[in-house]
Amino acid sequence: MSNSSSKTGRWIAAGLAIAVLLSVFYNVVVDNTPQGEVRQVAGYTPWEKETLKVAETIPIQNGGRIKPLSTYAGFTMLGLHGARSMKISGRDGKTVKIKPTEWLLDTLFRPQFAVNQPTFRVDNSSILEAIGVKTRGKRDRYSYADIEPARDKLNELAATYKAIEKDKRDPAQQQTIALAANLGEYESLLWYFSFARSGVLLVASEEKGAVDKRANISDVMMTIPEILSQVAAQEARGEKMGAFQQGLLQQIFDVANYAYNGLFILPPADANQDIWLSAGASIMKPITDSKVDPKADPKLAIEDVKSLETVVRSAYVNEASFRTNLISLRDNLAKRAEARGEYRHIKMEANFYRMDWFLNALACFIFGTLTALAMWTV
Repeated sequence: MSNSSSKTGRWIAAGLAIAVLLSVFYNVVVDNTPQGEVRQVAGYTPWEKETLKVAETIPIQNGGRIKPLSTYAGFTMLGLHGARSMKISGRDGKTVKIKPTEWLLDTLFRPQFAVNQPTFRVDNSSILEAIGVKTRGKRDRYSYADIEPARDKLNELAATYKAIEKDKRDPAQQQTIALAANLGEYESLLWYFSFARSGVLLVASEEKGAVDKRANISDVMMTIPEILSQVAAQEARGEKMGAFQQGLLQQIFDVANYAYNGLFILPPADANQDIWLSAGASIMKPITDSKVDPKADPKLAIEDVKSLETVVRSAYVNEASFRTNLISLRDNLAKRAEARGEYRHIKMEANFYRMDWFLNALACFIFGTLTALAMWTV
């Protein structure tokens, strides 16, 4: 009798444990699954595996250490999207699963697709209703294109709520602040390579028939010493800075500002300098260095910016051309990082995240737990 009661008790306990596991699993799935239909991103085509493998092992500095681009992409996507993958409907209506490295490559190099991807997880639709964004339900994911028309209103509200003491904010106010921060972080990536796409405008002179032209930032960087010399001479004569020089320098400041954060991707030439450079910092280097050392050579900064321009523009040609230039960039950065003793774990870490050990471990844990419970009831 006691054995029978004991066995029944074990069955009940096992049943309850299984119910709890299934409940947790169900909630995790629901929590990470967007509501509604798979989002349509017109014309989207997936990146080729060879391209992704190259991108994964590009070294960057983030969070105080050097890590592969794939690691940075994974944690950034998780923070904004709430998961490490998303599904969209691409070219010919085919469903495409996008993982972190693909998502980041889209954001950096194919913004025409990225802005329509459901990047932002919003758990409370009231914060979108407050800024005039059409909602799909209490919890869903939204694209940058969905939120961007209301970004000024969002930032306004976030600034107002920040003035409230943190422990006195309600959940909607805190989530509004978080969404504004997420949008800002995303924009720092989305606009990062604006300098490579647009360059700077060279305003035409008053000469008859002259037209405005665009120039590469890397080409303009070579003329910075001359421009600064002209400005210094004008100031020495008590003259105001010329309109051409002022306009050109302002454009350089603007494009550098877009690329000042986001990715710290360029290892410094100075072995004693711990902080890597962003593209924006390199664009400004001929100007900032001239204040410290007028004889400083901006050659490396110019070469870095030129290589980034080449990679970005080749993305609009075809993927084969893009991959060739991306390999060249990756190899250059890897060589420099290796010389600083900062590259040795990059490939191993990239391989670790490519294998998705967390998901595999979770599946093994659930299987092992269910097996143990089944054996316990015998």
